[in-house]
Amino acid sequence: MSDDVNNSATSSTVHFDDTPFEEVYDIETELGR
Repeated sequence: MSDDVNNSATSSTVHFDDTPFEEVYDIETELGR
């Protein structure tokens, strides 16, 4: 499951310009938990 989270985080970083800040923040929050 950790691999899936890491992959999602990487994708979010790559598409940061196309991703709303709130969505990115939500993903980071999930990683924090």
